[in-house]
Amino acid sequence: MNRVATGIPGLDQVLKGGFNRGNAVLVEGTPGAGKTNLGLQFVYAGATDYDEPGLVVTFEEFSHQMIRDAQSLGWDLQSLIDDGKIRIIPTSPAVFQQEMAGAGGLIGDMVREMGAKRIVIDSVSHFARLYGADSERREVFNALINMLRRTGLTSLLTREVRVRTGLGLGEEVSFEQYASDAALRLSYEHVDATRRARYLEVIKARGQDFLAGKHVFDIGPGGIKVYPNFDPAEFSGEPPDRALERIPSGVPGLDEMLAGGLYRGFTTLVAGPSGVGKTAIGLQFLADGMAAGESGLYTSLRSGTAKLNRLARSLEIPLSADGDATIRFDCPHPAAINPYQVLDGILEAAEDGGISRVVLDSTREIESAFNDDARYEQFIFNLVHRLYARGVTAMLLGGVGRAEDPGEPASTPIGGIVDSIVGLCHMSTRGEIRQGIYVLKSRGSGHSTDIRPYTISAGGLRVATRRVTVWDE
Repeated sequence: MNRVATGIPGLDQVLKGGFNRGNAVLVEGTPGAGKTNLGLQFVYAGATDYDEPGLVVTFEEFSHQMIRDAQSLGWDLQSLIDDGKIRIIPTSPAVFQQEMAGAGGLIGDMVREMGAKRIVIDSVSHFARLYGADSERREVFNALINMLRRTGLTSLLTREVRVRTGLGLGEEVSFEQYASDAALRLSYEHVDATRRARYLEVIKARGQDFLAGKHVFDIGPGGIKVYPNFDPAEFSGEPPDRALERIPSGVPGLDEMLAGGLYRGFTTLVAGPSGVGKTAIGLQFLADGMAAGESGLYTSLRSGTAKLNRLARSLEIPLSADGDATIRFDCPHPAAINPYQVLDGILEAAEDGGISRVVLDSTREIESAFNDDARYEQFIFNLVHRLYARGVTAMLLGGVGRAEDPGEPASTPIGGIVDSIVGLCHMSTRGEIRQGIYVLKSRGSGHSTDIRPYTISAGGLRVATRRVTVWDE
């Protein structure tokens, strides 16, 4: 099948190669969802990356407004206009329809002169001003789609949708969706009382496969970037056939409890309440790898780089060493967490930055960003599988609700997905607070079943070689 790559990062993966050439694609969404940006980026990428000139027909903005808005995203539309690669046509729905109807119309002339391959029409909702009845608008829209198909252009047509609220109300289904070859739905939704996120969903794509479900996207320098949430094809094959190799955790005494250390490429959940030393374990894990020549990444959704460096210095955990191995910090603000952007950064570091150890701190922020257990579990499965495929060993730091229940980490939504679970707790006995560490799970290996005391001092966390015998008294 002859496909047209959109040039929008992540969207071609969702579409499994792009749109079918010559198709008419409906892009609908609520105000502020990013419809116009997506259309402009489709035409801009065609002109710059694929030598496919394009037209932008707008019923809402003047040319200078689009050029200005594109500049804010890093796109130089003016130079492409000067080179004849892009034309912006501010017009009205009535005039546009007349021009498209005639064989020698202005639009047809531009298509032939430029050799245009792509067109964006923003927005077909304005046809409602000319034709009040649904039957009339349906007839006009069908005629428009057929005219676009005859030109051979791959077209994107934007459309506004109404927000529907209330129990029992489903999604709005428009006649434009039925008539188009493909339809994308963009939305800008509340995650919780203080956060919103943008989502893209392929409603239909006639004659081609695509990734179902909602995919997070953001708009920033360079335009739109889509983060595909799950591709079953990536998990359909057998995992890489590699020999199991032990690597040290970096925590004195913990490797003995793990029957020799962590398995390379496996993911370990380190769980426990606040103040038990999870961050110290993560820093020690990366410092041990760096000393062995392995670069690491610490992704913190709780603390900034400066705070983590101060903690490492106070515990005398070395974060620099001779050689090329380094430890990198990525600390996005918790209020702006996009889980798939976090995953994308980790995978990019593994593939392009040579990272072989990763710490993610913490799973609580990821879980709250989803506010949906099923999507959270799917995300963690995605993370664990893709890191294993790349040979990256990971630690996920997570909290649990009660410090007094050592078995609680095993009941977390992701307990069955990760390869190992290390729990930390503090309990009161004889008027003192004591800290203990234990291993609840270690896939493919035996492990200690006792709770052992540990201390946090110079060098970080250190596990005692004896088991706790007095906590049950």
